[in-house]
Amino acid sequence: LSLIDVPQNLLAIEQVRFGSLSIPGWAVQPVWDFSQQYLSQFEEYQQLINAVQNIQITPEQLVLTYTADWEAIEQLKDRGLTLLVSDAERSRIQLYRRHLVESINDLSKQNGTNDQHGRQASLSRLLQEMFQFALKRSSLSDQASAIDENKALLFVLAMHLGGRNIDGILGKPAVEQAVLLKNGPKFTLRKRVDLAQHFSISAFIAAAAGDGLAQATGLFKEVSDSKGGSGFSFADLAADQAGVEFGTMAVASETSAHSLQVHMARITNEDDYMPKLSSLPEGLQEATFKRQYGTTEDARYTRMQNELDRRIDNCRLYRDKG
Repeated sequence: LSLIDVPQNLLAIEQVRFGSLSIPGWAVQPVWDFSQQYLSQFEEYQQLINAVQNIQITPEQLVLTYTADWEAIEQLKDRGLTLLVSDAERSRIQLYRRHLVESINDLSKQNGTNDQHGRQASLSRLLQEMFQFALKRSSLSDQASAIDENKALLFVLAMHLGGRNIDGILGKPAVEQAVLLKNGPKFTLRKRVDLAQHFSISAFIAAAAGDGLAQATGLFKEVSDSKGGSGFSFADLAADQAGVEFGTMAVASETSAHSLQVHMARITNEDDYMPKLSSLPEGLQEATFKRQYGTTEDARYTRMQNELDRRIDNCRLYRDKG
């Protein structure tokens, strides 16, 4: 999280990092502003904010100086989860993390060992296990929501593949579960771990915050990588945008959410939801990218984007969604 000073002693978000993805401040600021407005209605949050005496921002860290009111801090700690995640949502997420552990354990046994450290498996195998569980839960009653189930599934999946710790929301898993989560197989798309991460994180962002933010995040990350990073990758962008399509379908309507569950519960082929990557340029540094594609507004770049759209639309899952 990068913050900058703005007038009137306020803070503005410059950039947010989520795993390997960087999200521009302008895309996140509305969410930040809304969260501040929402949390300000709680007395415990106001007490915590009032305790802050000084803020120092450096490129390496954010330093807060505050007067500790331990009673207020304990109250906020006790209520912190309920401020941001409802009891129903937390229970649902706990169920999906537990099933994630069970799925990883099953996949490890299928490969003949419980020690899968350093090994790889197709993301399709994990998605099939997880969506079979989601489909079963969505069918329990007329009141069950396929959208809610999909959101919880995509959250747990993105956190796991992105290497993010969610113990603060769910509590620490049992030791044997933690070992499986840490040492289980690395899941891949097109035999690449990074593409599975791009896909799952973009799918979660699209499901949680909308496709506009997810699209902006993926593009911003690739443009940033062209400036001295790993380079602009149209393959990464294809995974991002396929993830956006997937996440959007997961929550578009109850019908769409259920249809996704049915399809993914029997998924065997990555081609159904992940476009082919043949001949897509990768590793383009800024100078090379500008020479070949100009800017993201250039007709040459637009042609590449149209090609990505065509490949994604040809995937069976998205082709059949209508």
